[in-house]
Amino acid sequence: MTSQFTLGQFLPYRLNVLAMRSSEQLARIYGGQYGITIAQWRVLVWLRVRPGASAQFIADKTFMDKATTSRAINALVERGYVSREQDSNDQRRNILALTDEGATLLGHLLPQAQAWEAQLLDVLSNEECKQLKTIMAKLEQRLGDIIVRESLHSE
Repeated sequence: MTSQFTLGQFLPYRLNVLAMRSSEQLARIYGGQYGITIAQWRVLVWLRVRPGASAQFIADKTFMDKATTSRAINALVERGYVSREQDSNDQRRNILALTDEGATLLGHLLPQAQAWEAQLLDVLSNEECKQLKTIMAKLEQRLGDIIVRESLHSE
């Protein structure tokens, strides 16, 4: 006997809805006040963590396609939040970094984003927050294992 499938209870669907809704709500902070898109936000935050990163590195880390990443970078460069220089070792690669204006922007945005995250998570106890992070890490590891296993079988 096959159990009845309910999309609303299917974990990938629920995770996707939670991610999309939370990203959209968070985007109201940086989008409404600063005109920054979700993709641009991700680029800025990764450049804070990894100055000198390439567009390919950012695309890989944010799981955004190359075109979306490129558009976000171009807009941030145009607005003066990101600098782009050609890598002297590889003419096909650009080195990206936050400008002082980009760092200042993040200085305003990050506390607001962290406050929003705290508001979302305040329904959970400290122990539940720890458990959630542990569970998410386990699921991310498991998904990575599945992807590797499937890629080995498809070769």
